[in-house]
Amino acid sequence: MLEAQRERQQLGNLRERMRAKTRLGAPTRQYKTDPVCVDLQNQIFQCYQQNPKETLSCSALAAEYFKCVQHARQCSAGQGG
Repeated sequence: MLEAQRERQQLGNLRERMRAKTRLGAPTRQYKTDPVCVDLQNQIFQCYQQNPKETLSCSALAAEYFKCVQHARQCSAGQGG
C-alpha cells in the first residue's frame, strides 16, 4: 500500500515536471538554411520528367548538382555554420 502511494506521488511529480517543461518550452537552437543550387535542382527535376525511363541521361546534371551542393557545404562550414 505504501509503495503504491509512493509510485502515485512520483508519477504526479513527473507529470508536473513535464507540464512545467512544456509551458517553458525547451530552449532550441534555430538553424536558418537557405536553398542552394536551386537552378540545377530544377533542371534535374525537368530532366527526370522528360526522361522517365532514361534517368541516366540526367547523370551529368546530377554530378554538377552534387558538386554545387558540396561547394555550398564547404563554404558554409568555413563561415562557422
